[in-house]
Amino acid sequence: MTLPPRTQKLASPGFPPCYDLNHDGVFNLEDYANDPRVNPPNHTLFCCAGSGHTLLTPEDLIEVFTCWDGATDPRGTSLGTLEAAPGAAASCSNGAQNVDNDGNGFAHDIAGWNFMEHTNDPFDEPNYSHGTGEAEDSNAEANIGSDPGTCPSCMVMPLKVGDSFIADVNDFDQAVLYATDNQVSIVQEALGTLNNSMLNQAALDYAYGHGVTVISSAADEEASHHNQPASSENHTIVVNSTREDDLDSQASNIPAPFNTLLPGTGKTYLSLNGCTNYGGHIDVTVPSSACSSEATGKSSGMVGLIISEAKNLVAEGLMQPFAAPSAGFPDGVAISPDEVKQVLTMTADDIDFEDAAPPVGRGSAPADHTSACTPVTTDPPGHPDNFASGNAGSRFSTIAGWDQYTGYGRVNASCAVRAVLVGNIPPVVDITSPRWYANLDSTSGLSFPVQGSVAAPRATSYTYRVQIAYGVQPHESDWTTVYTSPVETTATNGTLATLSSAEIAAIMPGATSVCGKNGHTIDPNGDEPDQLSAPYTTVPGSCQNYWDQYTFTVRIQATDNDGRLGEDRRSLQSQHDAGDPATANGAPVASLTQQISDQFGYSTDGASDPLMADLLGDNQNELVFGTSSGMVYAMRADGSELPGFPIHSTPLCASQPPDAAPPCAQRGAEPAFHDPTIAAVMQHSYSAVMASVAVGDLDHSGKQEIVFADMAGYIYAYEMSQSYCASLGAAAPCLRPGFPVHENFAFSRQGAPPNFNRNQENRVQFGFIASPTLADLDGDGKLEIIAGSLDRNLYAFQRDGTTRPGFPVLLQAPEYVSSVNPATDQLTLNQSV
Repeated sequence: MTLPPRTQKLASPGFPPCYDLNHDGVFNLEDYANDPRVNPPNHTLFCCAGSGHTLLTPEDLIEVFTCWDGATDPRGTSLGTLEAAPGAAASCSNGAQNVDNDGNGFAHDIAGWNFMEHTNDPFDEPNYSHGTGEAEDSNAEANIGSDPGTCPSCMVMPLKVGDSFIADVNDFDQAVLYATDNQVSIVQEALGTLNNSMLNQAALDYAYGHGVTVISSAADEEASHHNQPASSENHTIVVNSTREDDLDSQASNIPAPFNTLLPGTGKTYLSLNGCTNYGGHIDVTVPSSACSSEATGKSSGMVGLIISEAKNLVAEGLMQPFAAPSAGFPDGVAISPDEVKQVLTMTADDIDFEDAAPPVGRGSAPADHTSACTPVTTDPPGHPDNFASGNAGSRFSTIAGWDQYTGYGRVNASCAVRAVLVGNIPPVVDITSPRWYANLDSTSGLSFPVQGSVAAPRATSYTYRVQIAYGVQPHESDWTTVYTSPVETTATNGTLATLSSAEIAAIMPGATSVCGKNGHTIDPNGDEPDQLSAPYTTVPGSCQNYWDQYTFTVRIQATDNDGRLGEDRRSLQSQHDAGDPATANGAPVASLTQQISDQFGYSTDGASDPLMADLLGDNQNELVFGTSSGMVYAMRADGSELPGFPIHSTPLCASQPPDAAPPCAQRGAEPAFHDPTIAAVMQHSYSAVMASVAVGDLDHSGKQEIVFADMAGYIYAYEMSQSYCASLGAAAPCLRPGFPVHENFAFSRQGAPPNFNRNQENRVQFGFIASPTLADLDGDGKLEIIAGSLDRNLYAFQRDGTTRPGFPVLLQAPEYVSSVNPATDQLTLNQSV
């Protein structure tokens, strides 16, 4: 255990001796409520000092036990910031700063971990409170005078990956691995990461393979763009938001003839929230007022209820677990992530405002809690009633079944839990390939495998069918079946069907019309709200947006021998791009796509802006860019790569302040690092390079250097000269002596509770997200490297890696600043301005 025991006399079943002091079946903060080390008389620790509060928080345990050494049992005190490993800026009075009491690769992980600042303290020093709000939505305690969360008895493990909902995806990925290894059931993430790396999908797959369900936010821009990590390739459940509409009160503001057709049913939670995103990835929509983030919190708590019900049934011998107990997972997996997804989607209340026919709903909850739900309509018969934001004549075109605005419908927690209770768990389908929006060119004459898995763990047999249809949200009548399986009794994995070019061509429209472009018809399966006029027919000439004109959808439905239906779907595209006729160069360049996408089967982004530069002096430009997996590529015009590339930044597990010992060896104790796939991906995962790469002749030698910066706070300078690199005993490109250089990490350190260096006025962090600039600052014909850091400082380095005199420079508005701490650059703002 990471924490010391409360007493040496008591024990409780399921826990090591001496931990569950109050015998409530869980080990948590309350077991230390009467511990004088944590809650002494006249409490002066973190939570309560000067606040008048009487409740403890995990921060109290972190403050008291961060320097506990379980081997010798001395309790030291922190003498500075506790980094991920010991160093000059991190020490304990007893030397225990790097003691990993439970051997999981993380020293003193008492209440989660801070992956943004590389510490054991996930506290929100800038007090943005997004993570706190998320935890309240899903897990706020009941009967304490405030709104309860949707799963108030679920336990929370706080993992910090950013100061707000904006984060580096690599921090999120490492948090997912940690959460999985610590046997969480649900990862709740309402993030919009800046980037996407190879590790991202690898971490999500690792969680999925260990029975962890990931609930993801669609984001809050009322747009169809894809938000990471929700829109990862596989194994997230993506939610968006519906809001309350008081349709009766809108009647006076809605012109005829629409005002006479209001349903007269008062308030509903059926209107798409005006802030939430939509698109092909949406699984379900969730009633919420604070947009997709609140929807994520509420639905995560609902999933907590689903999984809790499954665990209870397994414990009582009333249901078989999805996976039996195994090493590292003593409780096994009661219900799988795929089963959770099917339960959520197949019990959702369908929202269909396309026409006057009532939709098929699934939400009527019987009084008998042991019974399954029966269908219910969400749309009063006679007319459509979704006036988006009271805007008559325009609506989001929800349809029967799945649509891109509300997914499979409005989540119904009661019916989802009842489905588990009565054993009504559908078969599972998981499409993993082709990639989302992959281009399956119907003119190519090729065949395209559809890969994934289908199973019916709660039945004795099943069949499945593979269907395709044009558009992002096909109507039920649009589907074409291209394959039907025989009766199967075991799981089917790998290639589930093969799509031919002819089959794809057959579903793509070819007739030109007023709403057509390039020979393709834009139909109502597109992307914009339908423009309506009485009696609810499409206004002639009011086209859908063009960006879905090449979209089609593949759907796999599985039906078990009890008649239960499960399905998965994926948006794809089919178009023929001849590229540039002048050069006969196809677009995109296939070899470039292969280079950055196919290592270990996972893809990364090209986060930095591309730069065209002649690296070899042969009057031929190369395309130079960095990725969020920390690699920098140099591609020729034909898509081939220059020898020696890609070059890279600091290994991800070592990207922390250099005055701390590299934690890679200690992280080797983390179970995820023993997984062959994760181990392989981590060996090729480096700190993200998001800023544009700079190329220039630093020392005026006639040869180019490549300079780039990363999100860990380092700057690199690589030499392209073969003779220069040979003089160093290295092949070109080679790292120049004196590099990498780094920012002053003292300016971004978290500090120790209760005296944090970071606060609302000092929201700084490690890393360079601005591109480095090469310029001659002193007129000597040589170039210096200038870069602005996330710590508010402007840095300038000489070509040999030394810091230019006078730098770094704190960027501040003097009239707003009353003082600056010279050691940490912490600002105190002038409150009178």
